[in-house]
Amino acid sequence: MGRKIALLAVSVTVMFFISLKSQNASSKKTGFFAAGNWQFEIQGGWSAINPRCLNSIPQYYKDTVYFQVLRSYIYKRQIYGSLYNYTFSFDSNNDFRKLKNVFPLGITIRYQVSRRLGVSLGLSYMSGQAKSFYHVSIDTKTIPPDSYGTWGNDDIDVRDLTYDDTSISMKSWIPTAGIHFDILSRSIFHSELFATAGPVFGSFKHRYHKFDKYTFPDGFWFGSEYRDSYKGRGVGIALSCGGRLGFELTSRFEIFAMAGYELISVPKLSGSAEKNRRYLDVESEPPQFTRNESEGTWYLESVWLFRTWGRQRVDLPNVTTHPSQPENKFHLNLSGFLLQAGIAFRL
Repeated sequence: MGRKIALLAVSVTVMFFISLKSQNASSKKTGFFAAGNWQFEIQGGWSAINPRCLNSIPQYYKDTVYFQVLRSYIYKRQIYGSLYNYTFSFDSNNDFRKLKNVFPLGITIRYQVSRRLGVSLGLSYMSGQAKSFYHVSIDTKTIPPDSYGTWGNDDIDVRDLTYDDTSISMKSWIPTAGIHFDILSRSIFHSELFATAGPVFGSFKHRYHKFDKYTFPDGFWFGSEYRDSYKGRGVGIALSCGGRLGFELTSRFEIFAMAGYELISVPKLSGSAEKNRRYLDVESEPPQFTRNESEGTWYLESVWLFRTWGRQRVDLPNVTTHPSQPENKFHLNLSGFLLQAGIAFRL
């Protein structure tokens, strides 16, 4: 991100000195190359989004932790009453976070066709990331096995479930063509309506690390470790419209603020998934991960989880060439309200 901002800053500086050097020559030109007809802009801002399919990943972890892990202890307490006791200890910063905000940057070259009408070409870059962390320690205490019987692994003293190095992220590049129409001009202030359209080249990534550890009263422990990596990319369409308010600093420089709504949709993404698993215990050397890789098109499949205590429906991202629900493609929807500010100068 810092490198991209630096490149944009260099571009602005170069264009500034070019404009100063050619000021006298430009003032003599007319028609298409008339002074003030061309304008270079750089802008950045914030956008509120809610990409349902991408956000289904942290929601899936949240649902499965509650239903498959926490509910199992609650159920046993309901069945066995005071003979079965547990204590949940949660970290204060636990959160499976969804992606809700992105920060776009862009550059635009604009040509003023007439006093009120302008056209433009631009390029914008947008990225965002949501990191998750979750840890719960479950301390179980049961009656002695010889007074009631053995209940599977219920003599486990402590179970630690940890999710770290877990995140979802997205990036997009959007080349655009736009049209601008001035609706009000007052001295150094002016306002306009605009609309832009163009293709969007979007991608997403997901990293996931989970460690599920069981510790017995005698100090023996075992656990399962999971490391996954998901990637996907595709091409879609981007449309935007809104309004803009500008304030002239000099005859060449202007600052502006703009607000609007962007419709950004990538309806189909192809990519890969890499899943790594291994089993560990206190008495053995850590083994290598068992790796499973798959490629294809991303889908969002709805599945039911069934346990003795009930059932839970979840949305599960899956990359495959033979989907069970081909109509449910993984859709990268980055639409949302946009606020931006920037600086422009006329060539």
